[in-house]
Amino acid sequence: MNIEGLRTVLSISNEMKAIKQGHIPKGKKTVTYDKLELSTQGIRKSDKMMSESMLDRLNFDYFSIGVTPYSVIADGVEYSFDQIPEVSIDRCKEIRAVDNVIDIQSGNYYKFNDVNGKAHKLACTDNDLCCPYSYFEKKMVDEESSKLGFFWKLLSRHGLYYGLYFTKDEVNNYLEQAGIQKGFFTVKCAGKQQDYLYTDVRSGNTELIPRSQYDSDYKGITGQAGEIGTYYDNKPGAVFEIDGEKYTVSERGTLDIPYGINIYDVKKPPKSELKEKYQ
Repeated sequence: MNIEGLRTVLSISNEMKAIKQGHIPKGKKTVTYDKLELSTQGIRKSDKMMSESMLDRLNFDYFSIGVTPYSVIADGVEYSFDQIPEVSIDRCKEIRAVDNVIDIQSGNYYKFNDVNGKAHKLACTDNDLCCPYSYFEKKMVDEESSKLGFFWKLLSRHGLYYGLYFTKDEVNNYLEQAGIQKGFFTVKCAGKQQDYLYTDVRSGNTELIPRSQYDSDYKGITGQAGEIGTYYDNKPGAVFEIDGEKYTVSERGTLDIPYGINIYDVKKPPKSELKEKYQ
């Protein structure tokens, strides 16, 4: 294949990958892939399996790899899909919390167990964590691994929406497997980061409270968000038990509580402690 032909293959390959990832709408393709005749003249067919270094390039720098309907092409060498090796589980890092921090970095393979204890392989690129791209080419897509990758990616970005995709049991199982303890924890994935309070006491339908929400609620309780506090409807002197400790309502309806305690573990005083207009 001449240089121009190779550029064409790479262009089509890159566009198809961009469409798969949602960067280009399906209806906006600029090339008709199935009608283009590709020539591999001048490309040397490999007579052995792809090396680990080339496999890593396919999985982490795949825009530099050309793809035909039957093979991949890199540096003038063509590899059939059968010559693409599987990612060894020994090369996969375990997704495990250290000091209650999950840190998933681009350019690495990871492994994580599903709810049945089966280990699944993941690859972290600059903006994603999912089944390694090489598995898509080999038609060995592991939907469960992509689901697991999506869980950690979602937590590192938009924590408020995880309940739309995962059950409470799944969430608890994943956090437990990752070694996350109750209290504040952090999820980092592909350059994004979110902090949460992990609690047994549910707030609405969730047990994970984004730190931004915690901070807002904490400021309301302590009076940092305005002239009066969250508990202004209670008489001064009313006693709340929060996270196992007792705190007294001030004239402004605030509580003097330390930052970091579980403010959602609340035992309220009796209704007789409410101000008359709130009874």
